[in-house]
Amino acid sequence: MVDFLRDLTIQTWVMYGIAVVLVFARIESRRIVEGSLKRLWIEEYLMLFVLVFLTANSWTILEVAKNGSNYVYLSTPDVARNLGAVERRQTIYGSKMTMVLEYLTLTILWTVKITLCLMFYRLTNGLPALHKLVKLVAVFCVVAYLLIIILFTTKWCRPFEGYWALPVQQDQCATYYHHLIFATAWNISADVMLLTIPFRIIPGLQLPMRRKVLLLCVLGLGVFNILAAILNRYYNFSAHPDSVEFLKWYVGEFGTAVYVVNVPACWPLLRKILPGGADTRAHSSNTQFNSYQMHPSALTRRVLSESEEDLTSVVHHGKDVDDWSRRSTHVSRGTPVSIDDHTIMPGNAIIKTVGVQQHATSRE
Repeated sequence: MVDFLRDLTIQTWVMYGIAVVLVFARIESRRIVEGSLKRLWIEEYLMLFVLVFLTANSWTILEVAKNGSNYVYLSTPDVARNLGAVERRQTIYGSKMTMVLEYLTLTILWTVKITLCLMFYRLTNGLPALHKLVKLVAVFCVVAYLLIIILFTTKWCRPFEGYWALPVQQDQCATYYHHLIFATAWNISADVMLLTIPFRIIPGLQLPMRRKVLLLCVLGLGVFNILAAILNRYYNFSAHPDSVEFLKWYVGEFGTAVYVVNVPACWPLLRKILPGGADTRAHSSNTQFNSYQMHPSALTRRVLSESEEDLTSVVHHGKDVDDWSRRSTHVSRGTPVSIDDHTIMPGNAIIKTVGVQQHATSRE
């Protein structure tokens, strides 16, 4: 047990540390793109909210491992009745922490899903069918979360105090089996729906196959959410009553969810850190220009991180994207330079938002 607790502690705080790095990398990436921390999007605030819950979750899961729960005494009610005062108090405390752990984990997982919905909502703006699908998935996620929480609180274990009762009065108050099956079904269903969205967008993009594959890999990371959820439930249901081995998979599930939602948003920071990543070569003029030296007030629209730029350039123009992406942009004065998705004039003023691989020329 000592070795398990040590291993779980290391795993929990390592995964927590990685999650913290990714969340703040996401925030820094948004600052790079927007030019100011005051211009964070709602997704970044949701991730800060998740980080608070993740901190509580990491501490709670270790408390459960240290103290156990009434699940240990599910098949031995006589032993539970004869526990000493200290052991009884410890078991009740562990049972309460197990219940808190479930609330925290559910909130983290479903907040991550809403954050993904917001990202896909922006990416599908201009594609009515997919835009509507994203809205429906978002509604599904909100309804699912509320329904799972309500049933966990009012349905599966009655009275509510049964969650920490000794001895156990109802099996579901200790095993959570009905709750876990119900929650997992909704959880995986939402993940599958979210996973289908990028696979419906990306194949139609006018991009080299290599970039399509890269985008699919980045935006398709949700498959790991599904895998983590399945493994968590498998080890949970197959665990011996006196084992807390399944807690490692709780850590794996909520850790994976936080990684998946933040990795796609970290590309601007990676481009800045990696050698040569801060400079982007103009497509037609071979002129190098730092795409992040633009003054934020010159932006005519917000832009997404590099992993989202190709998608954004397409979905904002609907059915005319093929013609739009090939078009050259002419301006009446100055010498524009095409950088990423923008035409930049001397003095760092953006004249027109243009598409990826457009050619900018001047007209006297």
